[in-house]
Amino acid sequence: MGPIIHIDRRFLVRTAGLFAALVLASCLGDNTGPGPVHRARFSLAPRLDPDAARLVSFDSVHIVLHRPSDNSVAFDTTVAFPPNADTLLLDLSVNIQGATEQFDLTMDLFDNATHSIVFHAGPLPITASISGPGTTAVPVLAYVGPGSTASGVRFLTTPSTVFFQDTVTFTAGAAGTLRLGCT
Repeated sequence: MGPIIHIDRRFLVRTAGLFAALVLASCLGDNTGPGPVHRARFSLAPRLDPDAARLVSFDSVHIVLHRPSDNSVAFDTTVAFPPNADTLLLDLSVNIQGATEQFDLTMDLFDNATHSIVFHAGPLPITASISGPGTTAVPVLAYVGPGSTASGVRFLTTPSTVFFQDTVTFTAGAAGTLRLGCT
C-alpha cells in the first residue's frame, strides 16, 4: 500500500493563485514585445502648381503612410477638399512605437466625378513624433490625369481656306509616344 496524500481545497486555490502571480510577474518588464504605442503627429506642406490646379478639378485628398520595414499601412485616410478652398488644414496623427517613427508617404488628389487620380506625390520619407509634428514633408504633387503623358499637340483637322479676320476652328489632340521596353 502506497502513501496516503491528503489535498485540501484551500491549498489548491492558494497554489493556483501563487502560480498565476508568478506567471504574471515573469511577463512584467519583458522587452521582447512590441513596446508601448503612442499617438504621434506629422506635418505636410504639399506643393501644387496653381495653374494646373485651376485647369483640373479635384475634390478629395487621399493620404497613406507605409512602414518601410514591412510596407504595412500605418495610416490611410481620404478627406474632402471643398471646391472653393485653396487650403486644407488637417490635424493628422498616427500610432507609433517609440518617440519617433519613419514612414513612406503617398498622396493623391482625386476627381470624384471621373473616379480618377489627377495629382500624385510619393513615396517620400516622413517622420512622425510624439513631441509634435517633426520635420514638415513637402510632397510635390505632379499631374497624372488624362493627357499627362502627352508629348505634344497634333492638329486633327485644319480649315482649307482662311481669309483675313476670319474665325477658324481647329481640332487638336494630344500626341504621345508609345514606349515599349524589353527586359
